[in-house]
Amino acid sequence: MEVEIHLHPEWRDRLLDHIPGQSGVHAALENAVELIGGSEVPDEFVVTCDETELPVLRKAAEQHCPRAVEFIDFGLQRSRLYRSTRE
Repeated sequence: MEVEIHLHPEWRDRLLDHIPGQSGVHAALENAVELIGGSEVPDEFVVTCDETELPVLRKAAEQHCPRAVEFIDFGLQRSRLYRSTRE
């Protein structure tokens, strides 16, 4: 199942620097949709990746961008909750 993760631009850039270029997670980070916030809301990227690839993203975040871990976990929880309501 696909999972949407919302990341600050700096976090996405840092993760891109530490995840191998040939991986699906790297491609998901590169293809993330940028949402422009404004004066009250910060910019962010919406990263869509397969749930099976999240361990790679989470491990990189734990090592290089710890603040992103809770956003990754939240995206996974939200995806699982949505899926459970559809079954």
